[in-house]
Amino acid sequence: MWRTWSRHIIKVGFFISNKKMKTEKNIYVAIMVIYAAILVSLVIVMYGVFKSEPAVLPVVLKGAPQGLYSVLAVATTTTVGPQEKKTVFTRNTSCVTRVLSTAGQAIMVLYGDPTNGDLASTTITSMAGHWQGASTTVAYDAGIYGCGRMIVLGVAASTTITATEFR
Repeated sequence: MWRTWSRHIIKVGFFISNKKMKTEKNIYVAIMVIYAAILVSLVIVMYGVFKSEPAVLPVVLKGAPQGLYSVLAVATTTTVGPQEKKTVFTRNTSCVTRVLSTAGQAIMVLYGDPTNGDLASTTITSMAGHWQGASTTVAYDAGIYGCGRMIVLGVAASTTITATEFR
């Protein structure tokens, strides 16, 4: 009888420990499945975020899109000095690039349109503005500088400038 009883205890103990091990194994498998699902969804999200090609091409608002040409619209030569501001370009919506070439003296350049609420463009002086060196040619891309009014002023002495606009 003692042997039968001890065998029964051993069987019950083995069944309980085996059942506990099965439950722990099932929990472990469930946790691994959840981790794998999280990993797969993170990979899918990261692939969507860091795609090499955008789903929709960006809209070019100003400036010449790469590979396209522009045509010469305005080309003028004028003299500017430190006593008078000159508007070399008026505001428009179709410029691509504006080019300013200076002769022997530096100039100050200011972009914007005071009729559009741009108050900075009314305060150009020989100390306030964007300096462009003597004997230089600078292309002002409309994608960066816009198509607003462009005002110039000679810094120290009168100089001749050539202003060109491409559309």
